[in-house]
Amino acid sequence: MFGMQQNRSLNSVGRSRTVLLLVALLLCQESSASFIKLRPNTLREFQFLQCRGDYDKERYTALSRVCDDCHNLFRQPQVMTDCKSNCFRNSFFLTCVNLLKLEHLEDDFKNNIMIVSGNEL
Repeated sequence: MFGMQQNRSLNSVGRSRTVLLLVALLLCQESSASFIKLRPNTLREFQFLQCRGDYDKERYTALSRVCDDCHNLFRQPQVMTDCKSNCFRNSFFLTCVNLLKLEHLEDDFKNNIMIVSGNEL
């Protein structure tokens, strides 16, 4: 009798952990999903990324295109989120530049990042 109660409580703990894990995963997906729902290359997306520089659509679109192309390589939503995080001021963006063989444009990208982010690299 005691063994059955112990098994039930262990199953209950296991189910609770599973439910908690699923809720955490859903919350993480929702934050990425809200980013993906934004229309790309718009002032709203610019503001969502907390860019504090000048919204120069041409420069912003050039940076965003790098992330789009990198996302197309991997087909994972997190790639887009990581690439654009901190208004493109991250190592993942530069990794995408290298993976896409765009090293010859790296100085232009860094200049664009400084303008749209409002910060020096």
